[in-house]
Parts: sequence; structure tokens; C-alpha cells
Amino acid sequence: MRSRLLFPAAFFMILDFFKQEFINLRLQKLNYKHMLQRIQTIFLALAFIISLGIYIWPIAIFPTESNDLIFTVRGFLSDSGEVITLLYPFLILSGIISFLILYQLFSFKKRIRQIQTGKAIIILLVIWYGVGVTHIYNYFQNFEILLTIKPHITLFIPPVLIILILFANKYIRKDEELVRSVDRIR
Repeated sequence: MRSRLLFPAAFFMILDFFKQEFINLRLQKLNYKHMLQRIQTIFLALAFIISLGIYIWPIAIFPTESNDLIFTVRGFLSDSGEVITLLYPFLILSGIISFLILYQLFSFKKRIRQIQTGKAIIILLVIWYGVGVTHIYNYFQNFEILLTIKPHITLFIPPVLIILILFANKYIRKDEELVRSVDRIR
């Protein structure tokens, strides 16, 4: 009779032991993954470094009869570097984008906020193109000038940033799902 009572108790003790070991194994795997380096951190750091290129290189060069106009984040410049028109909204928008990428990088303990910040950055990068085209149109008063544009590498930075932010958000979402699944097991 006593052996019948011990068997279920021993069975449940062994079951609890394996369940606890499974949870510990999942937690160790999670810590190991974070210990190495989260891949989304690499994507976000790379995105921040690339976003600084917006301030360094010109966006486009517009050839005119007298001289070439250089379109940068700061505004339109002449060949000699003389500022023709300042574009504060464009400069401020670029600064906000760089700041938000840095904020997303360092808010790694708040994964949901990271994902939301990434979505906001993507929207701002699309707006960045719209603001740029608006400033070009306001300066030249026609879209035909876009046919003579000499694009520079900076013109292609926002799509690269969008791709890097999307990859980072994908891996942040995977981390969040892993943490939630471990919490459900507990």
C-alpha cells in the first residue's frame, strides 16, 4: 500500500525536476544568446554609424549653367562651399532620426518600445525623402531638374537604414517572443 502512494509522489517529483530543468535550460540559452551579442544591437549600431553619413556627404549635385549646386542636409551650397539656402527642417529631421536610432540602440531592456521606435524611424525616413523633394521643388520651382540630378551616396542611405531597422525589429520581436514563451512555461 505504501509503495502505491510513493510512486505518484516520486513521479511528480521527477516531473517537477525535469520541468524545472527545462525552464533553467531555456533561461541559460536566453542568457547565452544575450551574453554573446544581440544581433539587433549590431544592426542598430551599424544604422547609427551610417546615419551619420547624412551629415558628411552631399545628397545630390544639380548642374546649372553657372556652377553646380550641392544639396546637403544643411541646404543648397555652391561649388565653393558658400551657403545659398539653409534648410533647417531637413537638418532637424535628420538629427531626430539619428537621435532615435541611438535611443533605440540603448533602450534594449524595453523591447516593445524599441519596436515602436523602429517603426517611427521608418516613417521619419520616408518623410525625409518627402521633405527633400519639397525643398528641391521650392528652390527650382519645377520637377524637371530632377532629371539632371547627379545622385550621391547619401541619397541611398535612408533605404539602407530602413532595411537595417527592419532587421533589428525582426530580431527584437524574436527576443520578445522568446521571453514571453519562457514566462508562459513558468
